[in-house]
Amino acid sequence: MQYLTGGDVMKVGKLSITCLYPGKDDVPTDVNGESQVLKMDYGDCHMLFTGDMGEREEKLLLEKNKDPLLSEVNVLKTAHHGSKYSSSESFLDAVSPVWAVISYGQGNSYGHPHKEVLERFDVRSVTVFGTGMNGAVRLETDGTRIRFSTFVDGTRNHGYNVKKEKE
Repeated sequence: MQYLTGGDVMKVGKLSITCLYPGKDDVPTDVNGESQVLKMDYGDCHMLFTGDMGEREEKLLLEKNKDPLLSEVNVLKTAHHGSKYSSSESFLDAVSPVWAVISYGQGNSYGHPHKEVLERFDVRSVTVFGTGMNGAVRLETDGTRIRFSTFVDGTRNHGYNVKKEKE
């Protein structure tokens, strides 16, 4: 077993996983703020896993990572099931994902994903895959192309997404 903290990197072949948050000196204010933020790199596929972090942690992450680590992200695993208290405008502008995956249960009592978050993605032309509508979301990559498919409607989002590339 290996524990990761901010700045640690784990490599397996061509796959690299970097822990961006929290670092040893970070003191989250709540349980959601303790979520690890991991960046996965495999060739040209760069994913950011944000756990349940909120806007406060997003700001801290942006302050600590002013290098290209965040700007090269093309797939964002959206924080906190699409809560309106995550995926802030400044965070999305800095990360600028091409695709986002939101994990939530359809009809959940929290109302996830919130309308405000979906609008933020829409304004930025981010393609969103939501588990509440599509079931499991599967991503495959060869390090060059990224392919999404979904459990509920495997044909709707099936195929390589080569037309939408990050500028």
